[in-house]
Amino acid sequence: MLDKQFFQDEQFHPYLTKNFLLFRAHRGQPVGDAIYQKFSVRATPTVMIVTSDGREIDRVLGYDPPPEKFKDTLEKTYTSENTLLNLTLALEKNPSDIEILARLTEKYRSNYAFDKMTEYSEKILKEPDQAKQIMLPFGKDSSDVSAYELAMYASTFSGPDAVVAFANEFPQSSYLDRVFRDFWRTLLNKNQQEKAMAAFDKLNEKFPDNESLVGSYLSYCSRSQTNYDRGIALADRIYSAKAGKVDFDFASAYAGLLLEKGDTKKVQSIAKELVSNNPDREKDIRMQLGYLYQEKKKYDLAFETYESLFKDHPDFYSALYQIGRTAAYSGANLEKGIKSLKKYLQHEPQDGEPSLPNAHWRLGLIYEHKGDKEAAKNEYEAALKLESDFKPAKDALEKLTKK
Repeated sequence: MLDKQFFQDEQFHPYLTKNFLLFRAHRGQPVGDAIYQKFSVRATPTVMIVTSDGREIDRVLGYDPPPEKFKDTLEKTYTSENTLLNLTLALEKNPSDIEILARLTEKYRSNYAFDKMTEYSEKILKEPDQAKQIMLPFGKDSSDVSAYELAMYASTFSGPDAVVAFANEFPQSSYLDRVFRDFWRTLLNKNQQEKAMAAFDKLNEKFPDNESLVGSYLSYCSRSQTNYDRGIALADRIYSAKAGKVDFDFASAYAGLLLEKGDTKKVQSIAKELVSNNPDREKDIRMQLGYLYQEKKKYDLAFETYESLFKDHPDFYSALYQIGRTAAYSGANLEKGIKSLKKYLQHEPQDGEPSLPNAHWRLGLIYEHKGDKEAAKNEYEAALKLESDFKPAKDALEKLTKK
């Protein structure tokens, strides 16, 4: 969407050609993979601004339309005094400047460069007293945070003991929920799982009503396919205490465990209550429910969810697309999937809706299920005609021609 709405839009060409030499790196290609690795790119879309000699000035992660807003964001990023390059140059002049170290720590955190984040935070913690005196605003809606608190937060990525230490020292920190939300990664780490479980028990005893902490445990249960009963019991407690007014990710993880135990009635009850509490998010909640059914291979329920959603909202084409996607995943209801995707292809996708190349690709997969290679080939080629580097269709076509 970013490419189509911004980089390919003629109204932005004068601005782009005046200020930049453009290059697009594709994951899965040698040059692209090398760039992803060199700059530790972990999310897409990522727009990086670099100097002519390859030094990173800064980057913008994600895309939030309209494109005019993205242009302003891009411009503010590379003209800011706090670009990655400017901060790095400032640190070269003053290697012990804790304020610069803190700004770089936060910069690397926001760019998902956790190794670098940890490296700079360790330097801050060598001067804890001074670090406690330096307050910096990180985020327009948050209060100032000390360089020391930020560095202690960064240290939580090193293991469960550091997480417990941070939670004990900063029980009211704005970073605490972030720490707890990421704790499932620590729980999954087999090298320190016993320590992590002990840490979770301590944290759960101290913060029994923390939704982020329990949500992390639910993610661990789902990914490790273990401890479903305990996870459900913990989630039941949080869900009841909050009268069903929980975060969508939490509700999704909770529902996922319930589905693993075969409790579809409870899942539907949770979805209904979420809609009741968040009527403005009704479509999102029902879509998420369908995704969950797809993930757990409850395809009949996925079809039912998306069909009823499209029936209630005939202009909500994303639900129509998902009927086709479910058919492509499951190999069931193929004619229904074909009909849905063909209807989807007759309309112009809006912001946030699946692209037409995606729809052609899914339709090709359905034709492969039917054994119609020629029709599948036509759909993959149609996708590539609209977007020549659309990798899923390119890979599917290559695989098909080798059969």
